[in-house]
Amino acid sequence: MEPRRQPADARLQGGALKTNVEIKTASQKQAVAEYASIGLRAFGEVEGALAGELAARDREQLLTQALADNQRAFEIVQTQYRVGSTDMRYVTQRQLALNSTQAALIQVQTEQRVQRVNLHLALGGSFAPRPAPPTTHP
Repeated sequence: MEPRRQPADARLQGGALKTNVEIKTASQKQAVAEYASIGLRAFGEVEGALAGELAARDREQLLTQALADNQRAFEIVQTQYRVGSTDMRYVTQRQLALNSTQAALIQVQTEQRVQRVNLHLALGGSFAPRPAPPTTHP
């Protein structure tokens, strides 16, 4: 009776081995899919950071020009006020526009720096302090 059991046991072992191989193969496929997903997400983060920085740079250039224009307009209104051709209300409006443009420019410059940090991190950078090099005493 023992000889008959051995082939059955071998078939059971063979089936178990085949199932084990299938499980391992599925696990490997899942690991590859997760790796690809992480890679795609990382590329997306880098692309987003680069696009954000480019957009902020373009906006900064526009705001820099607008700031210069508002500064010149403010100076003109101040001169008009000194010679009596306008009242203080227009001077205040021009100063408000100038201040608003300055605030927008500062905000865009802040966005640029945030995008640079995001790009640094997306590329694998870190802000963790580096360990101090070991010192040797003679």
